[in-house]
Amino acid sequence: MLVVNFVMSRNIFHSLILLIYILYGVNFLICSPKQDNASTEGQPQALNIRGKIENAEKKPVEKAIIIIPELNKTTESDSSGAFEITQLTVGVIHMEIYKDGYVAYQSEALTLSEDINLAITLIKKLEEEIVVTATRTQIPLKEVPIRTELINAVEIEESGEKTVYDILNTRALGLWVQQSCTNCNFTELRMQGLEGGYSQVLIDGQPIFTGLASVYGLQQIRSENIQQIEIVKGSSSALYGSQAIAGVVNIITKEPTPEPEANMSVSYGNYNSYDLSAFISLRKDIIGFAASAQKAQSDYVDENGDNFTDKVESDTLNLSLKSNLYFAKDMHRASFFIRYIDEFRRGGYVSTIDDAYALLSEHISTGRYEFGAGYQGIFKNSNILKINAIGTHHKRWASNASRPFESEENTKLLDIQYTHTLTGGKHRLTSGFTYNEEKINEVIDFRVQPEKGADTYGVYLQDEIESWDKFTVVGGIRYDYTKSPYIKASAFSPRIGLRWEARPELTMRASVGRGFKVPYLFSENLHLCSCAPLIYNPGTLKPESSLSFNLSGEYSTNDLVFEVNVFRTTIDKKIYFTKKGAPPGYDFVFVNGSGAYTQGIEAQGNIKLTETMKLGLGFTYADAQYKEEQDYEVGISKKIMRNPQFTGLFTIEYNNSMHGIKAEFIGHMTGSMYIENYVEQRIDHTPSYFICDTNIQKELFNGHVIPSIGIYNILNYVQEIRYTPLDEHGATYIYAPLTGRYLYGMVRLRY
Repeated sequence: MLVVNFVMSRNIFHSLILLIYILYGVNFLICSPKQDNASTEGQPQALNIRGKIENAEKKPVEKAIIIIPELNKTTESDSSGAFEITQLTVGVIHMEIYKDGYVAYQSEALTLSEDINLAITLIKKLEEEIVVTATRTQIPLKEVPIRTELINAVEIEESGEKTVYDILNTRALGLWVQQSCTNCNFTELRMQGLEGGYSQVLIDGQPIFTGLASVYGLQQIRSENIQQIEIVKGSSSALYGSQAIAGVVNIITKEPTPEPEANMSVSYGNYNSYDLSAFISLRKDIIGFAASAQKAQSDYVDENGDNFTDKVESDTLNLSLKSNLYFAKDMHRASFFIRYIDEFRRGGYVSTIDDAYALLSEHISTGRYEFGAGYQGIFKNSNILKINAIGTHHKRWASNASRPFESEENTKLLDIQYTHTLTGGKHRLTSGFTYNEEKINEVIDFRVQPEKGADTYGVYLQDEIESWDKFTVVGGIRYDYTKSPYIKASAFSPRIGLRWEARPELTMRASVGRGFKVPYLFSENLHLCSCAPLIYNPGTLKPESSLSFNLSGEYSTNDLVFEVNVFRTTIDKKIYFTKKGAPPGYDFVFVNGSGAYTQGIEAQGNIKLTETMKLGLGFTYADAQYKEEQDYEVGISKKIMRNPQFTGLFTIEYNNSMHGIKAEFIGHMTGSMYIENYVEQRIDHTPSYFICDTNIQKELFNGHVIPSIGIYNILNYVQEIRYTPLDEHGATYIYAPLTGRYLYGMVRLRY
């Protein structure tokens, strides 16, 4: 009864918070100040100018600013693109029209002797996509010297995906977010064949996505507040330190927008799942803010009827608020933000799922705060100073019959970065200092564990060199020192990258870098699927070190984009855990093992078939192995487990802007992999499988209302071999979807 009341109270609390956000958004839409239709200075005249503004697709352009400088008259276009300026003076005038995202319009001289009716077409700006992750500096995507992949806000919105987990699983080639437990749906991010823990997830460029957060975090980060996701593969330790061996995924949140913006959406699908979200952005003079709220809930699913969950029940609330203060014509900016995640999930034995302490049932509560302040100043010659101070507070409580688990993690981060331009822009030097304090307290099976924690200091220096017209070189090095009760370690991490524009349509890129990984805090291996195992850290471990190489070529025209990337990463002193040698009272012990490597090739491209249709194809081959055979307790193998050797991506996009219709079909293939079968004591070689999804949307009322429908896993493919948590490690035997076809409908309101 206490658990039921607790869940009901949470739902009421979450609903009230979301209602406040939505009511604030409605009030904002109704009460947002509007500019007067026209200045009333001077004597009224009988002459008028009327017109309609459209873009090249014949869609109306609203809220465009129309100015007649000679008469000091100003107005803006309405939702149909129409405008009117009345009571004008006879004479010769000019008209100027401004709209964010469009080329400014200036008319020829207009002689006012009678009423004028105009039809005006505004041309959209060819905006370059800007990325920051590869170099920690803003640079156009096409010019970045380190290969970067981008998923932008338009793709995220049109996909209908509601979590980072879904976005990466369906839209990122060479990444696999593997689900590893039926009882709790724990996930691992794998990149270029390497296991979870070798890829660094950043939020706004900062490494605050810690080990404790990563267990469920990609499912908990909702999409409403995401501006874009940048992916850089290959070692990035030269800029981001430990954990960035396989690469980094940078989740960039939305900034306050120059013009008022408000979006609201509601979706409903199978398993009684729903999602409510709202986003509001406004800037007034020197103050801007962006706020978002997202509430999601879904029932548990027992797909195969074995009385154990395949998909857990979840109830998630996300809140975020970012506020900026602008000074000196936006050359200086102070920022403040707070983000909050509250989630409750439960799974396991269906018959007793309501009882938090029942046999083989799990209840997991997460509360996470992220808060911080920052400053950015742009000085002479575009020199930039950035200072960020960030803190996180993360609590998790979980229960199962064997070992209840409680954890509290606190982090503090200080990042100072300065970019200085030299020799007329031929050199751009970026230097920085980071300090990261992480502390975690755990209680496992009612036993207080020794406090874990570390202090890490890092300094880095990077030079972006435009050596001559067709070459760009970036070189950098970082030094890190980590101190914790378990390990004291230092590491130098150099990296160099080269971009060569061989022809206007052909670009080559190459990068090589060293990386390192220091084990000292919460590891993904400590999730509850193994009943919160006690793993002994002997304090004699050596940091893992890596050498990563990437070589890519990109061919791009107006109708065709094709890219190939060859990669290889080697790791020395790879750390794993084993039962052999574990001291009394512990289940496993960490040890340094032999080296490992991953190598392969990625190829992807898209072609414009017609004015409304585009085809995309992608393919990855990854060979991931230890240099020596490993004892997995159920068999001997050099293979790194749970690495799909082949993956593929197939997309068809239809975009008819004249009728406001967009449709998308996505197919993703996952090849065979090796996986430990602890139930039947063997290593299995799994079958390949193919999953396809689709969604269709239609813009109504000039794009203000957008209904859509979607289907995930159209072919209803589910993993054939299943084990229950009654079998040892049965809940962890996962290589394919455990739930079948999922249908949803969504309506988005856009202001």
